[in-house]
Amino acid sequence: MNDNAAESLNASFTDLMTSLAVIFILLLVAATNATVHRFQQEQGKSRNDRDGLIKKLRQVFRNIDVKGDPSDPLGVIVVLPEGLLNFVKNRADIPEKGQEFLGNFIPQFAQVVCASPNMVRSVVVEGHTDETGTDMWNVELSQNRATRVAEQTLRVLKQDSQNYRCFLGMMSASGRGENDLIYVAGKIDEDKSRRVEFHLRVPSFEQRNATTSATLEPIEQAAKRGAIVELRHE
Repeated sequence: MNDNAAESLNASFTDLMTSLAVIFILLLVAATNATVHRFQQEQGKSRNDRDGLIKKLRQVFRNIDVKGDPSDPLGVIVVLPEGLLNFVKNRADIPEKGQEFLGNFIPQFAQVVCASPNMVRSVVVEGHTDETGTDMWNVELSQNRATRVAEQTLRVLKQDSQNYRCFLGMMSASGRGENDLIYVAGKIDEDKSRRVEFHLRVPSFEQRNATTSATLEPIEQAAKRGAIVELRHE
Protein backbone atom coordinates (compact mmCIF):
# COMPACT_ATOMS: atom_id res chain seq x y z
CA MET A 1 0.00 0.00 0.00
CA ASN A 2 1.48 3.34 -1.02
CA ASP A 3 1.65 6.36 1.26
CA ASN A 4 -1.26 8.15 -0.44
CA ALA A 5 -3.55 5.18 -0.01
CA ALA A 6 -2.58 4.83 3.66
CA GLU A 7 -3.19 8.51 4.31
CA SER A 8 -6.56 8.30 2.57
CA LEU A 9 -7.54 5.28 4.66
CA ASN A 10 -6.47 7.00 7.89
CA ALA A 11 -8.42 10.12 6.93
CA SER A 12 -11.54 8.07 6.17
CA PHE A 13 -11.23 6.25 9.51
CA THR A 14 -10.80 9.53 11.35
CA ASP A 15 -13.85 11.00 9.62
CA LEU A 16 -15.88 7.91 10.53
CA MET A 17 -14.89 8.08 14.21
CA THR A 18 -15.60 11.80 14.28
CA SER A 19 -19.03 11.23 12.78
CA LEU A 20 -19.80 8.46 15.30
CA ALA A 21 -18.66 10.71 18.16
CA VAL A 22 -20.90 13.54 16.94
CA ILE A 23 -23.87 11.15 16.61
CA PHE A 24 -23.24 9.82 20.14
CA ILE A 25 -23.09 13.34 21.57
CA LEU A 26 -26.28 14.35 19.77
CA LEU A 27 -28.10 11.25 21.06
CA LEU A 28 -26.82 11.93 24.58
CA VAL A 29 -27.96 15.55 24.44
CA ALA A 30 -31.38 14.50 23.11
CA ALA A 31 -31.79 11.91 25.89
CA THR A 32 -30.71 14.44 28.54
CA ASN A 33 -33.11 17.08 27.21
CA ALA A 34 -35.94 14.54 27.23
CA THR A 35 -35.15 13.60 30.84
CA VAL A 36 -34.95 17.26 31.92
CA HIS A 37 -38.22 18.02 30.13
CA ARG A 38 -39.96 15.11 31.82
CA PHE A 39 -38.54 16.13 35.21
CA GLN A 40 -39.83 19.68 34.71
CA GLN A 41 -43.24 18.33 33.73
CA GLU A 42 -43.35 16.16 36.85
CA GLN A 43 -42.24 19.07 39.03
CA GLY A 44 -44.99 21.19 37.54
CA LYS A 45 -47.53 18.44 38.18
CA SER A 46 -46.44 18.19 41.81
CA ARG A 47 -46.75 21.96 42.27
CA ASN A 48 -50.17 21.91 40.61
CA ASP A 49 -51.24 19.09 42.93
CA ARG A 50 -50.08 21.10 45.94
CA ASP A 51 -51.92 24.22 44.77
CA GLY A 52 -55.02 22.16 44.03
CA LEU A 53 -54.90 20.62 47.50
CA ILE A 54 -54.58 24.07 49.11
CA LYS A 55 -57.53 25.35 47.07
CA LYS A 56 -59.70 22.36 47.99
CA LEU A 57 -58.93 22.62 51.71
CA ARG A 58 -59.65 26.35 51.69
CA GLN A 59 -62.99 25.74 50.01
CA VAL A 60 -64.02 23.15 52.60
CA PHE A 61 -62.55 24.85 55.69
CA ARG A 62 -63.06 28.58 55.42
CA ASN A 63 -62.15 29.28 59.06
CA ILE A 64 -58.81 27.45 58.90
CA ASP A 65 -55.50 28.85 57.67
CA VAL A 66 -54.17 26.65 54.85
CA LYS A 67 -50.92 27.73 53.18
CA GLY A 68 -47.90 26.46 51.29
CA ASP A 69 -44.90 25.46 53.39
CA PRO A 70 -42.21 28.15 52.83
CA SER A 71 -39.48 25.56 53.51
CA ASP A 72 -40.91 22.87 51.20
CA PRO A 73 -42.28 23.56 47.70
CA LEU A 74 -44.38 20.39 47.92
CA GLY A 75 -45.64 20.98 51.46
CA VAL A 76 -48.95 22.29 52.81
CA ILE A 77 -49.49 23.56 56.36
CA VAL A 78 -52.91 23.40 58.02
CA VAL A 79 -52.99 25.82 60.95
CA LEU A 80 -55.97 25.22 63.21
CA PRO A 81 -58.05 28.09 64.65
CA GLU A 82 -56.29 29.98 67.40
CA GLY A 83 -56.74 28.64 70.92
CA LEU A 84 -58.16 25.21 70.04
CA LEU A 85 -54.89 23.31 70.21
CA ASN A 86 -52.82 25.75 72.25
CA PHE A 87 -51.61 23.69 75.21
CA VAL A 88 -51.20 24.55 78.87
CA LYS A 89 -47.55 25.19 79.76
CA ASN A 90 -45.62 21.94 80.32
CA ARG A 91 -48.68 19.81 79.50
CA ALA A 92 -49.60 17.58 76.57
CA ASP A 93 -53.30 17.10 77.35
CA ILE A 94 -55.56 18.19 74.49
CA PRO A 95 -57.83 21.02 75.69
CA GLU A 96 -61.53 20.15 75.86
CA LYS A 97 -62.36 22.60 73.07
CA GLY A 98 -59.59 21.03 71.03
CA GLN A 99 -61.06 17.54 71.41
CA GLU A 100 -64.47 18.81 70.38
CA PHE A 101 -62.97 20.56 67.37
CA LEU A 102 -61.04 17.47 66.25
CA GLY A 103 -64.23 15.42 66.47
CA ASN A 104 -65.85 17.70 63.89
CA PHE A 105 -62.80 18.56 61.80
CA ILE A 106 -61.01 15.24 61.32
CA PRO A 107 -63.76 13.32 59.40
CA GLN A 108 -64.01 16.10 56.78
CA PHE A 109 -60.25 16.59 56.71
CA ALA A 110 -59.63 12.88 56.13
CA GLN A 111 -62.24 12.78 53.41
CA VAL A 112 -60.48 15.54 51.47
CA VAL A 113 -57.00 14.08 52.01
CA CYS A 114 -57.99 10.52 51.12
CA ALA A 115 -60.30 11.38 48.22
CA SER A 116 -57.36 11.19 45.78
CA PRO A 117 -55.00 8.47 47.06
CA ASN A 118 -52.07 9.61 44.91
CA MET A 119 -52.31 13.32 45.74
CA VAL A 120 -51.02 13.27 49.36
CA ARG A 121 -47.83 11.42 50.22
CA SER A 122 -47.74 12.02 53.97
CA VAL A 123 -49.53 13.70 56.87
CA VAL A 124 -47.22 14.83 59.67
CA VAL A 125 -48.69 16.03 62.96
CA GLU A 126 -46.18 18.59 64.27
CA GLY A 127 -46.05 19.54 67.94
CA HIS A 128 -44.47 22.77 69.22
CA THR A 129 -43.54 24.39 72.53
CA ASP A 130 -42.63 27.85 73.79
CA GLU A 131 -39.02 28.76 74.59
CA THR A 132 -39.06 27.90 78.31
CA GLY A 133 -37.37 24.69 79.47
CA THR A 134 -34.39 22.76 78.14
CA ASP A 135 -34.06 21.65 74.54
CA MET A 136 -34.47 17.97 75.43
CA TRP A 137 -37.55 18.67 77.56
CA ASN A 138 -39.16 20.74 74.82
CA VAL A 139 -38.53 18.09 72.16
CA GLU A 140 -40.09 15.40 74.36
CA LEU A 141 -43.02 17.63 75.31
CA SER A 142 -43.73 18.64 71.72
CA GLN A 143 -43.50 14.98 70.63
CA ASN A 144 -46.05 14.03 73.29
CA ARG A 145 -48.39 16.78 72.09
CA ALA A 146 -48.12 15.64 68.48
CA THR A 147 -48.65 12.00 69.43
CA ARG A 148 -51.73 12.83 71.52
CA VAL A 149 -53.32 14.65 68.59
CA ALA A 150 -52.38 11.82 66.21
CA GLU A 151 -53.94 9.26 68.56
CA GLN A 152 -57.10 11.36 68.89
CA THR A 153 -57.25 11.64 65.10
CA LEU A 154 -57.27 7.86 64.78
CA ARG A 155 -59.91 7.52 67.51
CA VAL A 156 -62.19 9.90 65.64
CA LEU A 157 -61.70 7.94 62.41
CA LYS A 158 -62.17 4.53 64.03
CA GLN A 159 -65.73 4.21 62.70
CA ASP A 160 -64.67 5.20 59.18
CA SER A 161 -62.66 2.16 58.13
CA GLN A 162 -61.57 3.46 54.72
CA ASN A 163 -60.23 6.83 55.85
CA TYR A 164 -58.89 5.25 59.04
CA ARG A 165 -56.68 2.92 56.99
CA CYS A 166 -55.71 5.81 54.73
CA PHE A 167 -54.48 7.95 57.64
CA LEU A 168 -52.92 5.00 59.41
CA GLY A 169 -50.71 4.40 56.39
CA MET A 170 -49.51 7.96 55.82
CA MET A 171 -49.58 9.71 59.22
CA SER A 172 -46.67 10.27 61.57
CA ALA A 173 -45.95 12.58 64.50
CA SER A 174 -43.05 14.96 64.97
CA GLY A 175 -41.90 16.96 67.98
CA ARG A 176 -40.31 20.22 66.85
CA GLY A 177 -39.61 21.61 70.30
CA GLU A 178 -39.03 25.36 70.27
CA ASN A 179 -37.69 25.46 66.70
CA ASP A 180 -40.65 27.34 65.21
CA LEU A 181 -41.70 29.95 67.74
CA ILE A 182 -44.42 32.42 66.83
CA TYR A 183 -43.63 36.11 67.13
CA VAL A 184 -46.15 38.92 67.52
CA ALA A 185 -44.92 42.51 67.27
CA GLY A 186 -41.34 41.28 67.49
CA LYS A 187 -41.88 39.31 70.71
CA ILE A 188 -42.42 35.59 71.30
CA ASP A 189 -46.07 34.72 71.83
CA GLU A 190 -45.84 31.77 74.22
CA ASP A 191 -49.52 30.83 74.05
CA LYS A 192 -49.56 30.65 70.26
CA SER A 193 -46.22 28.85 70.17
CA ARG A 194 -47.59 25.92 72.22
CA ARG A 195 -49.52 24.34 69.38
CA VAL A 196 -49.98 21.44 66.94
CA GLU A 197 -50.19 21.74 63.15
CA PHE A 198 -50.92 19.33 60.30
CA HIS A 199 -48.26 19.23 57.56
CA LEU A 200 -49.19 17.56 54.28
CA ARG A 201 -46.88 16.71 51.38
CA VAL A 202 -47.68 15.82 47.79
CA PRO A 203 -45.47 13.21 46.01
CA SER A 204 -42.18 14.33 44.49
CA PHE A 205 -40.89 13.38 41.04
CA GLU A 206 -38.87 10.50 42.52
CA GLN A 207 -41.80 9.22 44.57
CA ARG A 208 -44.11 9.30 41.56
CA ASN A 209 -41.74 7.04 39.67
CA ALA A 210 -40.51 4.82 42.49
CA THR A 211 -41.38 1.16 42.22
CA THR A 212 -41.37 0.70 45.97
CA SER A 213 -42.05 3.00 48.89
CA ALA A 214 -41.27 2.87 52.56
CA THR A 215 -44.11 2.08 54.93
CA LEU A 216 -44.65 4.49 57.79
CA GLU A 217 -44.98 2.89 61.19
CA PRO A 218 -48.58 3.18 62.39
CA ILE A 219 -48.83 5.61 65.28
CA GLU A 220 -51.37 3.41 67.00
CA GLN A 221 -48.89 0.53 67.32
CA ALA A 222 -46.06 2.79 68.43
CA ALA A 223 -48.28 4.44 71.04
CA LYS A 224 -49.18 1.05 72.53
CA ARG A 225 -45.46 0.35 73.03
CA GLY A 226 -44.89 3.83 74.44
CA ALA A 227 -42.44 4.54 71.64
CA ILE A 228 -41.73 7.93 70.14
CA VAL A 229 -43.01 8.21 66.58
CA GLU A 230 -40.27 9.81 64.54
CA LEU A 231 -40.65 12.43 61.86
CA ARG A 232 -40.78 10.83 58.41
CA HIS A 233 -40.05 13.56 55.80
CA GLU A 234 -39.84 11.98 52.37
